[in-house]
Amino acid sequence: MSFGCRILVAEDDSILRTVVVEVLHDAGYSDILEAGDGDTACRLLKSPDHIHLILTDVNMPGAGGIEVAKWAKVHHPDAKLIFITANPDQLHTLPFAYRCLEKPFTMGQLVDLVEETGAA
Repeated sequence: MSFGCRILVAEDDSILRTVVVEVLHDAGYSDILEAGDGDTACRLLKSPDHIHLILTDVNMPGAGGIEVAKWAKVHHPDAKLIFITANPDQLHTLPFAYRCLEKPFTMGQLVDLVEETGAA
């Protein structure tokens, strides 16, 4: 199911980012890029290689998740977006489709939402 699906995980909490990446690997997703801040995520989004799914924390140092998402819509307009946040109310005004994973969440909820999003 996950073959050919490239995922970008942008999360400034290194422990959470590591766990998310490990869980996604265990679920069969093998092509995962990691960014510890929004600026790094934006640099990775400049890649000509297609990114299918972006999981981004909303609040990060430098460019936040909303800026990452806006950048993604320019460089990878077909990429699916999942925001990770403790405050989903701050996302209601975004002019594009996205899913939200509210903190705290279980790893099962993460995998389910990734699969439901259909990025593969």
